[in-house]
Formats: sequence, C-alpha cells, structure tokens
Amino acid sequence: MKKILLKAIFKLQKITSRENLYSKAIKSLEINRPLCLIDVGSAKGIPSRWAKIRNLVFAYGFEPDEGARNKLKQNNVLEGGGNIDSPYALSDKKEKIELNILKKPSHSSVLEPNNNFINLYKKRHPEGFELDYKVTVEACDLDSLDFKAKDFMKIDVQGYELNVLKGSEESLKEILGLEIEIEFAELYKNQCSFEEIKSFLAKNNLDFTDFTSMTRWERDSSKNTLGLCMGGDALFLRTPEYMFEIYRDDPVKLSAYLSICLIYKRYDLIEATINLFNLRSDNNYSKFIKINNILRKRLNFADRISRVSNHGIRFFVSDVDSTPMFY
Repeated sequence: MKKILLKAIFKLQKITSRENLYSKAIKSLEINRPLCLIDVGSAKGIPSRWAKIRNLVFAYGFEPDEGARNKLKQNNVLEGGGNIDSPYALSDKKEKIELNILKKPSHSSVLEPNNNFINLYKKRHPEGFELDYKVTVEACDLDSLDFKAKDFMKIDVQGYELNVLKGSEESLKEILGLEIEIEFAELYKNQCSFEEIKSFLAKNNLDFTDFTSMTRWERDSSKNTLGLCMGGDALFLRTPEYMFEIYRDDPVKLSAYLSICLIYKRYDLIEATINLFNLRSDNNYSKFIKINNILRKRLNFADRISRVSNHGIRFFVSDVDSTPMFY
C-alpha cells in the first residue's frame, strides 16, 4: 500500500514540474542573454533544476580533477553554451593547492576526511572516503576571472566553501543567489560551518532562504530515513526589497531574479517582487505571471494530495515525517 501511494505521489510531482512551462515562462521575459550559472565543483554535471532549462543557461564550470572533467565532456550538453572544462580550483587567492582525490571522486576535497567520525557509520561505505591519490592543481579566486555576467552560483567543494566565497566578494555584488552544500557535522578536518557561511553571506545581503535537500546518516543503515542530520544544500537569495533598491532600473537583472525564484519555486518572493515593481501593469510580464500562477496552484494541489496520502501511510507507519514533499 505504501509503495502504491508513493508511486502516485511521484506521478503528481511530475505533473507539478512540467519542464516546458518553466522554459516558456523564462523565455517570455525576453532576457537578451542566457542565465549565467557559476558551477563550482561540477563533477556531477549541471544541477537538475538548471538542466530542465539548459537551452537558456550559460554555465561556467570549475572542476580541477581531470577524470571528472572528461566525464563532463561526455555527459553534459548545454544548449545555451558554457565552459564546463575549467581546470582551475577556486580558492581565496591564486595559488597551487593539493587535492585529496578519494576512492569516490565526488567526496574529494582540499581538506582531509575526518575518518574518526566517518568510521562511526560503517553502512555509509566509509571506504569511499579513503585516499586514492593526491594531486597539485592551480587555484585562483573567482574575482580575478572575467565573466560577461554573474547570476547564480552553485558550490559543492566538500567543506572548502568559505575559501571559495572569500575569493568571490566582488563577484557576490552581482550574484542574485547561491546553492551551497553544507554539513552540520565535521565530515572533513577543519571545514567551515554552516553558521560561518550564513554569516558571511548575510554581510553581503544574501539571505538564507531554505534547504533544497537534507541528508541523514544512520549508524546501522545506508538509508536516509532518520539518523543524524548531516547537512544538505542551502539556498541563499536576494530579497525582493534588495532587488527593488539596487536593480529598480535594470530589467535584465530583474528578469534573471524572477527566473531563479521560479526555478527554486520561491513563489512568495515572486509575488512580493511583482507587487514592489508593479509588474501586473506591464504587459511584458503578463505571460510570466500567468505561468507562475499555474505552477504555484499545481504545487499547492500536489502538496494537499501528499498530506492526504501521509494520513493513509500513518495507518501502516506511525509518526510519518510531515515535511512537504514537493519542494
């Protein structure tokens, strides 16, 4: 019964996220350039939220590990264009840094894994954190590089995020949002904390908005059902008020912001922005507003269905997590 209900939920999830509607909404804004995504630690390829509008995106990818870059060449197709083959690592300055390439490449980092902690979770395959080899690579700060535009930044560098941000302070003035992988436990030795990242970005007028995903580790299982909340992907965005103050006369940045909010389903921020900029009186935004309303209604409907299904699941499993399922 539980499997049947979950299948129904996943089908509803597909209904709520029809990719062509996202593209149509963003295209209707008629931005005169692609949305610019800076992808730091791009071994896994373009994030799924951005992949559904790949024909509207220009991605600058940073992946210093050659093996991961070769895989990206084979699997990543960005119709909007982009460099996904940068051999640089990003840091807070130009330097040579040593990378610890681990058995599972996506776990690799400048920092050493905290094996005393990791080995407490035998079912999480700690062998993936074992050192494969070390490699010295060229690193630089983001601010020293030339970009045509900077809209959004995704960072996945295994505990080294604060160094990347410190080398991006000038760039952050242009960036409208970030998605950063964070940990609450010390998975890597001397890694930065979520609070340090949050505080640094708050000083740059980028507010913590939500977690787009959460990861839990169980001591006796590889599942993510319960266990220690290890971390997740944290979303930081400009506020509508900031956009109105700084970009009141910049329709390109305004459209980029609306697009980012749509990608991340931040419908409340879109509504606030529409009201502040009085966009309902501007026909250039009418199609975007219409599609935004459709997607928001679908999400609300799917969320209600998921809550009803949770009541059914509770018949078999008590204390079901009531976290919304359609973020």
